[in-house]
Amino acid sequence: MYTLPRDFSPQSLTMKLLVEVCCNANQIRFVFDLQTKIVLEGRCQLRKVDAQTPIAIEPPLSEVSVLQLIGCGVVDATVDQTRSNLILSFSSGDTLTFIGEDPYECYLVTIEGKEFRV
Repeated sequence: MYTLPRDFSPQSLTMKLLVEVCCNANQIRFVFDLQTKIVLEGRCQLRKVDAQTPIAIEPPLSEVSVLQLIGCGVVDATVDQTRSNLILSFSSGDTLTFIGEDPYECYLVTIEGKEFRV
């Protein structure tokens, strides 16, 4: 597992609009624009604005939908103290946490052509 490097700025994700969620058997892709996306191969959590408990999301998608986030903007983006978890807060009030705790690669963030693998 890798951690997000010190030169990674989560704030570069703010004001981005999630325009597409794609999935296959092993990945979920969150596409913001042509140069900004997050490819999930591990797991993440979705915390609904009115829910107490987060919902686990991991490929393959079968029971949980993140499609309601399409069209929502990122209003805040942070990294936890371990620099392995990326937290995105959306205009809907929902929060999506990309978790980087497995012993293998869990997600890939691409911003303006630069890749950050966790």
